[in-house]
Amino acid sequence: MAEQLESVNHVDMSFGQVLVWVVLVIVTIGWFVALIDAIRRPKAQWQMAGQNKVLYLLMIIFLGWFGALLYAMIPWPQLRVAASRTLASG
Repeated sequence: MAEQLESVNHVDMSFGQVLVWVVLVIVTIGWFVALIDAIRRPKAQWQMAGQNKVLYLLMIIFLGWFGALLYAMIPWPQLRVAASRTLASG
């Protein structure tokens, strides 16, 4: 009986399972960071970059990690340039 209880309390995870969990945590953090970054950017930066804030917020929310990846590749570099212009002029 004691041996059965020990085996129930022991979680045996293979390297592959641990790797999957680590990747899922990293992807979830990346998604969350992209969402927060898009929300916190001022409307003026989005306009200077020629991008649509609502569109990318919806993409991040509904497409998950793929939406966050698109956000990182398409508007984010332009938003950084717009932010540096805002700081330089202000």
